[in-house]
Amino acid sequence: MRNKLLLITILAGIVFLSFINGSPEPRVGTDVGNKVPDINRPLINGVPFHSDSLRGKMVLYDFWASYDAPSRLES
Repeated sequence: MRNKLLLITILAGIVFLSFINGSPEPRVGTDVGNKVPDINRPLINGVPFHSDSLRGKMVLYDFWASYDAPSRLES
């Protein structure tokens, strides 16, 4: 009985570790599911901005675009 429990525990550990190591790191890009590319630009007031300074925090990137009608009317 003890050997069965030990064997089941070892097999469960191996299966668990195989799932953890099998997940690839997301690529950097602009597609859904990719990591956001690093942004290193000055802000409006001239202070340099580096997206690395926000690492570990929840961030919402909101990019304005002028290709839709409401944005064109607003500008």
